[in-house]
Amino acid sequence: MSYNNNFNNYSNPYNNNLYQRPTSQIFFVNGLDGAKQYPVFANQSVLLMDNTNPIIYSKKANNLGQVTLECYKIVSITEDEINNVIQEQKPKEYAYKDELDELKTKIDTLSSKFDNFVKGSE
Repeated sequence: MSYNNNFNNYSNPYNNNLYQRPTSQIFFVNGLDGAKQYPVFANQSVLLMDNTNPIIYSKKANNLGQVTLECYKIVSITEDEINNVIQEQKPKEYAYKDELDELKTKIDTLSSKFDNFVKGSE
């Protein structure tokens, strides 16, 4: 007989899992007031799309039920603007010091050859 079993082989009818799985859903609201009034439970996040304005609200609650509301403006952009954003996000290419030194010596060599050519033609 187990001394730790207080339920005498009966299962616990209550759910002892205190952690709720985070969920994410999209709902429509009317303005900022509708977003503020929309209920969000602990460990839950919802995307709220405004029916009256081009705005998306992100409403999140942590495990204690404290709610944060973030607002995002929806802006229509063209395909060219998307490509510009992608181009800006690409990493910059840099030259190493030894490559710059090699380039400098080539420029100096060409410069001296050019100077000799100019002096020879005078």
